[in-house]
Amino acid sequence: MPVVPAITFGQSPAGLPYVRPNVGAFNLRGAWDSATVYTSYDVVTFGGSVYAARISNVNVTPGTSDANWMQIIPASAGVTSVALTVPAILSVAGSPITTSGTLAVSLVNQAANKVWSGPTTGADAAPTFRVLVAADLPTVTTAKGGTGVDLSASGSTTAFLAQDASHVVSARAIVAADLPVVTLAKGGTGVDLSASGGTTKILAQDASHVVSARDLVGADLPAPGASSKGGVFSKAAVSHQFLTSIGTDSSIGQAQPAFSDISGSVAASQLPNPSASTLGGVESIAAVTHNFLTSISTSGVPAQAQPALADLSDASTVATLSGSQTLTNKVLNGAGSGNSVNLLDFQGPLSPITGDSTDHTMFSYVIPANTIQTGKGISIKCVFQHTTGSSSVTYKLILGSTTLFSIGDAGTSLITTDAEMFANGNQTTQVGSIHGSDGATITINNLLTSGAENLANALTLKWTFNVANTNAVTPSLFVVKLIQ
Repeated sequence: MPVVPAITFGQSPAGLPYVRPNVGAFNLRGAWDSATVYTSYDVVTFGGSVYAARISNVNVTPGTSDANWMQIIPASAGVTSVALTVPAILSVAGSPITTSGTLAVSLVNQAANKVWSGPTTGADAAPTFRVLVAADLPTVTTAKGGTGVDLSASGSTTAFLAQDASHVVSARAIVAADLPVVTLAKGGTGVDLSASGGTTKILAQDASHVVSARDLVGADLPAPGASSKGGVFSKAAVSHQFLTSIGTDSSIGQAQPAFSDISGSVAASQLPNPSASTLGGVESIAAVTHNFLTSISTSGVPAQAQPALADLSDASTVATLSGSQTLTNKVLNGAGSGNSVNLLDFQGPLSPITGDSTDHTMFSYVIPANTIQTGKGISIKCVFQHTTGSSSVTYKLILGSTTLFSIGDAGTSLITTDAEMFANGNQTTQVGSIHGSDGATITINNLLTSGAENLANALTLKWTFNVANTNAVTPSLFVVKLIQ
């Protein structure tokens, strides 16, 4: 450590410096500050050097005036900073010290339940804060409340720790001798029940508080309540009756359900099959024009068909018409000798049908097989009107897959058509003509297109139309007559 030379302080009356013996104690003031008033013996640091004030001064930079300051330790003459490094478990405050101060060392906070210890296994190493492991713990003797033995290799999920007469602790199964007879006062029976009881017995206490094993009796059960369970009386079965209530006196009510008591729907599998004398379930069947139900099988499947002329009770007489009756297969009076005209179908009027640029059927009728014999024919009258819109409408008369007639018309007047068609030769070719008018824009006088439809089969006869969307056609009348 460098030796501090003699220090000259103060001034003589002549203004000359002098050495003052018996110097008072230095007053350490830390780093020099221009705003601080310093007096004699104040010691400051500046630029790495240590200076002592000769006289009182303020805002006089040390090293610039020997009259005010004296350098007592040069910048290169000693230590300027002291720092302290500690292990990670410690913390340091106040480091480094460059002038004066205190180095404060304290322990760093650690997580709960950890201890300061060396490694758990292996070679010696610096201690750390860690959790205890089994190897850290000694075997606790019986005198200190432990077992005195290593139980890590013994015991099982059903074993208990027990001590024998020699005070040796081991893991073993509990035995009856380990258990005392629990007194009544402690919630037990106070008696040995090992020789009594059975699989149907219960433990019961009599008026003298004696516990025994016996059968359960009705008097042991409480009466039931709205929110509590209890015993009930027996109830004999009665045909078609079901339980309806359980009283708080344990009585049971019963009654036969009414139809209104049944909820839900009957499943198809629950319905019996019908027979000639018993009711049963029946399948649905879609309606088909002019068809009627003819039978229902014993499997519940209905059948339908269109009535033939022979099925009518008055087939030989023309029906008396009134209102909007439908005529089918009626013989019309007034036919010439040897000839007759039978009305096969009569329809109309119908509601307007809106077009969508696809074919729509106005009227249709299925001509039964073999109805038109060779040399015989049918007459078809159809009345319709383009009632909404002004687009051109395509009308067609179709038999089976053959288009007999087709015409386009944008008029809106009522159109009336009459067509006649006759079987030619072997019933496989038909010929005929069509006539009609709307009274304004069209007059129809054409031959029907001949085809090769087999008249021995049932064939669909229909009038169709095709018009753009928002246009509508109203079918008014459709009459089919058999000429023979």
